[in-house]
Amino acid sequence: MGQHTHKLRILLIHGAGASPRNSGDDAQAFSAAKRLKKLIPDCELAFARIYAEDDGSLWPGEDLVDSPHLYLLGHSALADFMLKCTTHARIKPLSVLITKGCLFMRVLRLLFAAWCKRAFGISVLLDKCGRRVLENLASCDAVYCSGGGNLNDIWLRQELLPRTTTYRVAHLLGKPVFVSGQGVGPLNSWLGKRLLQWGVWHVKVFGCRDRDESVKLLTSLGISSQVAQPLGDDAMDLVPAPSSRAQEILKTEGVPVGQFTVITMHIRFTNFSVDFRNQGIPFMAELCDALIEQCNCFIAFVPISHARERAYDYDIGDAFEVFAKMKKRNRAAFICGERYSPPEIKAVIAESVALVGFSYHAWVFSLTSGHPTFGLYFGEYFRHKSSGLFAWYDRLNWVWDISKAKVQDIVNEVSSALGSAIMHNREIQAKTQLLVLNIEKPARLLNHYCQPQVSNYTRRPIP
Repeated sequence: MGQHTHKLRILLIHGAGASPRNSGDDAQAFSAAKRLKKLIPDCELAFARIYAEDDGSLWPGEDLVDSPHLYLLGHSALADFMLKCTTHARIKPLSVLITKGCLFMRVLRLLFAAWCKRAFGISVLLDKCGRRVLENLASCDAVYCSGGGNLNDIWLRQELLPRTTTYRVAHLLGKPVFVSGQGVGPLNSWLGKRLLQWGVWHVKVFGCRDRDESVKLLTSLGISSQVAQPLGDDAMDLVPAPSSRAQEILKTEGVPVGQFTVITMHIRFTNFSVDFRNQGIPFMAELCDALIEQCNCFIAFVPISHARERAYDYDIGDAFEVFAKMKKRNRAAFICGERYSPPEIKAVIAESVALVGFSYHAWVFSLTSGHPTFGLYFGEYFRHKSSGLFAWYDRLNWVWDISKAKVQDIVNEVSSALGSAIMHNREIQAKTQLLVLNIEKPARLLNHYCQPQVSNYTRRPIP
């Protein structure tokens, strides 16, 4: 085969930048981009988001994008597929891709247009923006999708359908699709399973972020075990900011560095029922007080998501309600003076001795820093997320269903782990090193698959 006559162009599709802004989603996309650049140095990256909203540039100061930002196949609250394309930080929507008919009819029109584009070189049944979506997809050599925990019944309309449609449209255009760090399930509905099977059928590799359940579900749908592989989460190789920056943040936020051991705490009840939230706030306040008293520590509340443009900021608002119920408020502080970047958040967590909380990526940041990490969850969806992550580290005893847990049991486990912190650190770091090698596999396969070939589509710059 001939050599490349142009840079390998990769379209990186991710869930970062949505509102509320989530450091975990941003970390996944950022790490995937860095990984592709590391393993394929001469590649050209274009970015696309599943979500239609945007609240600013993704990674200030990071020169990772060779093409202007390309946003396609996003969706609004009504799940309209939208195209966005700009060179500016602030994004303004150009047009709704398909404006009439039900959601599934829009998907069918898009698929038919993709087939016509591949077969005859023309786009039909789409407006100008829709045609540009297909033009931009066709101008790329491969599609790489960074992960998330959204291929399930809960997000069927908002996430599962747009993502699987993206996979299928790319396939119809002759573009190989590679997926990394993706969580699948819980998925019990017939429609959800059929959509997943339909979307993933032609994917070259589907990297699952949990160790067991996602792969079992995919193989039960007939997806080959060579395609569906347990590899780990995209954010596991995120490099934290320097320790000096973390120390600066902690001091600025009023954390008495050096006087007490610091335990970071992540609180989020907004995903749960109102009744459970009302029970959970006093439970977490009691847990914080018990940790302060029995472990002689300082609690630093760390947010993962940011929703400042909303009336209620999820993580900070929920943490403040817990703080208001605490008796030892003089031994707690909030890391919320500004919206810190994912590397800064990870660096702050790395400066603590342990983390207790509800967020998947708070757990990832802490575990990959080598620290004892204690996950709290409620409901099947969050059980699936927590067990999938902690199983990699053989630490399922560090996860609790908060509706059944007792404060003293959690405190005892935290205290015991801190007493053996050096041993845990060594074991956790060894597991993380293996996972970091795992998650490079989709990018390596992409490089191997695409090197001997180039797109037969006439290349043009992304507008």
